Amino acid sequence: TPSIGSTDASLWVGRLKDKLVKTTGYPPEMLEVNLDLEADLGVDSVQRAEIWVSLTTEHGLDPSVRPTGARTIAQLAESLAGMGGTPATAGTIGRETSTAPAVYTDSDVRLFASVAAPFDRSAAAPFACRRVLAIAAEDDAAAAQLKKRLGERGVEVDVARASGVARMSVIEVAGAIDACDTIVYLAHAGAIEAPFDGRSLRGALAKEVATLYQTARALVPALEKKPRRVIFPVAMDGAFGTTPALARPLGAFPAGFVRCLARELPQCAVQLVDGGEHGILDAVEASIDFVPGQLEWGMTGSGAAVPRTSALAPAGTLLAPLSRGDLVLVTGGARGVVFECVMELARRTGCRLLLTGRTELPMGRPEWLRTPPERIDGVIRDMEIRLVKDEGKKLQEAKRIGAKARSQWELSRNLDAMEAAGVEGRYERCDVTDAKAFSALLAQLADAKEIVRGVVHGAGIQKSKLVTELADDAINATVATKLDPIFTMLDALDWSKVKLLSAFGSIAGLFGNAGQSDYGLANDLLAWLVAEIGARHPHVKAQTVEWTAWVGTGMVSEEEAKRFAQVGLQPLDVRTGVRLYAEATLGAAHQRVAAFNASAPFTSVRPIAEFPLAARPQERLLFDGPVGGPPLAVFSERHHPYIRQHLVRLEPVVPGTFVVELLAEATEGSGRTPTAIQFRRPLGVRAGEVAVEVVEDGDSAYVVPKDRPALAGRALANLAFASCRLEAGGAPPADDFKVSKKDVAALLEEGAAGGAGFYRLLDSKFSGALKTGPAFRGIRATAEKDGLFLASAWLTDDAMASIAVPGRFVFNPVLADMAVQAAAAWAMIRFDRMEIPFEIGALHVLGPTRDRRSIVVCRAHEMDAERTVVDLVVREPDGRPILAMDRLVLRTIEAAGG
Repeated sequence: TPSIGSTDASLWVGRLKDKLVKTTGYPPEMLEVNLDLEADLGVDSVQRAEIWVSLTTEHGLDPSVRPTGARTIAQLAESLAGMGGTPATAGTIGRETSTAPAVYTDSDVRLFASVAAPFDRSAAAPFACRRVLAIAAEDDAAAAQLKKRLGERGVEVDVARASGVARMSVIEVAGAIDACDTIVYLAHAGAIEAPFDGRSLRGALAKEVATLYQTARALVPALEKKPRRVIFPVAMDGAFGTTPALARPLGAFPAGFVRCLARELPQCAVQLVDGGEHGILDAVEASIDFVPGQLEWGMTGSGAAVPRTSALAPAGTLLAPLSRGDLVLVTGGARGVVFECVMELARRTGCRLLLTGRTELPMGRPEWLRTPPERIDGVIRDMEIRLVKDEGKKLQEAKRIGAKARSQWELSRNLDAMEAAGVEGRYERCDVTDAKAFSALLAQLADAKEIVRGVVHGAGIQKSKLVTELADDAINATVATKLDPIFTMLDALDWSKVKLLSAFGSIAGLFGNAGQSDYGLANDLLAWLVAEIGARHPHVKAQTVEWTAWVGTGMVSEEEAKRFAQVGLQPLDVRTGVRLYAEATLGAAHQRVAAFNASAPFTSVRPIAEFPLAARPQERLLFDGPVGGPPLAVFSERHHPYIRQHLVRLEPVVPGTFVVELLAEATEGSGRTPTAIQFRRPLGVRAGEVAVEVVEDGDSAYVVPKDRPALAGRALANLAFASCRLEAGGAPPADDFKVSKKDVAALLEEGAAGGAGFYRLLDSKFSGALKTGPAFRGIRATAEKDGLFLASAWLTDDAMASIAVPGRFVFNPVLADMAVQAAAAWAMIRFDRMEIPFEIGALHVLGPTRDRRSIVVCRAHEMDAERTVVDLVVREPDGRPILAMDRLVLRTIEAAGG
């Protein structure tokens, strides 16, 4: 421990204590110079940085210079004294420097979900890779394969075992980095295929986490001095979990860590590549000759993709996944934000709560338990000071006692609040990170015939430290608190009885944050594992909400909230957070939902998309109207964001295929086929919402405004947005224009490589007539062959979020819109004119939509610059027909009166 021998150092001790008195609330005589600032006083690395900047600025020193390894008052004082009024030679960590507050226009915290967007390779920078350092596990089979592959491309690969890198001297590490231009981390290759059971995953993850941090501690200091490109491959779904699919339970490792590391090594070109079903070696090989210009990109079955973030439109209604009396097991929910949220869940659903935690209930009812919230911090601080001054306890021990007392105060207060609100529940003391204890609790419930119907997993701990400062026990505690309870439940819980799995995550796992690599790693893996459970047990509503910081309760102090605001992050107050939790859990179908403010700068790594996503996909357009009345449909820009993605003459218009679906739903099961379908006028949504009814009049049906005068016959027809004739039976179309398997394969392959030129033509020449968003941009490739026009159509992520597949539709209206687009593309390519649907001779529904990919085949009756008439059929990739239209008539917008 450094001595305080110089006058200068003694002066700095006094100045430091003055700052710490304000930060901690402890009197100066309790601030011993050799106390650990974080472990003993609770002053984290961010607060230490602020104190350093404040002192150096006040006394004319360089605030960007930081001490290395200074953790006590004595060490900090010696570092300050050693600067001597001029900049010192200690290492700089510019990322910790305070910045002036910025001005932001959008500061509202709301819900977001991630989607995949096509990756534009043309925006990437070429990289002439010559030599790679591959970090491998003890079994370096993956690295050997990579060495062979890259060697064939003229790239030399040096393979180093992770354990060997961790034992290298500083000089040896510097030499290894000097010799390469790219580092590839492959040490986790063997863990990706770990079995999906708790015991296997717990063991595999512990090994991988230890290896990762041992390697990082050796490499990061050298990379700070000599930046390099660093590639980390993962094996999720190719789009970082944006598309639900059964995959590998540890396929996301170590994505959350990498996102944080990229912020700690801003001078390095850190790349995170999701190989999906292609695997991590293909991901590395595909990345070797370019730098994408962004952190993440992936390889999906439909082509290269990057993750984007979309705001969620509010759900029209909240749907409870639980019934009254259902038992919900809550980890980490006896205190803080989790308690506030599960209380709301209980109020809305009538479920029973079983709260768990490590806090021991106090004996009796000591007076301090009745302290109001605005005074509790002061009471606890006075308790700690009294323990030191009157009972001779060390400050560290007094702080442990104070922390325990505060936890008991909050627990007691919450249990009282639960009883006062009439919420049925109880508290069980259980450390859920202790697999034996947690398993015993689950077994106890089973023996008592108490069926766990819901799980809310909110346990978590977080302390900010840079990668090189993190100790193994701190890393293990952070990871275990988030993931060990999930591993235990995988083995010990009867998932066939569970209805809800709701996990509390953090945006640190989604976006990364300097100093939170262990927290980001744990939270990202948590979200991935929860999605995996949902995929394996489809009856379970499995969802992770990744939170921004909360104030008023939880892990964030008021001072920390001020720091967040300075960098554009808006913390949540309890009332808003609870509302968003209800919206996510009861309203959104997405398995991974994030809550933050769109203006926060960190969102730049996953730019926010122009259009919001639906909270959950519609399963049907019509619902029953008033008793005795016709069926009703409501189209709302607020709840149905696809409406803003279909603009005719820059006005939101319900697509014609949705209108046809209304006619089909209204007559479903009647034995009649809609024929002579006419689009009489656009179904506009100019006031933000429109309500329509489907009314039958003899052998005709009309889509008409809900609010209308009592009309019939021709007057009703004149009011209609669309109409049709209803004919009994209806012969299916002639199935004589098929496509060969070879042509189908070629279309799908071309579609996987990128979007069709149709949209470039649409945007460049006809955006004033028709402007569409990603929900309606699924035409991926087109071809004209033997008098037929072919197109591959893909239901995009936005389309899948908006309209359920298969849903309870007669036909999928977005897919039908793709079919009409294919016909319009044919006319546009031939005549350079924009045509829209005007009439359909007959509609034939031949089967349900099961695949997000399909092939559209069009055959023309007549085509000219004003009018196109085609027959078309939509088939799934295996050739099964699902939809056909006879005599689809398209007319230019001018000719149609649009």
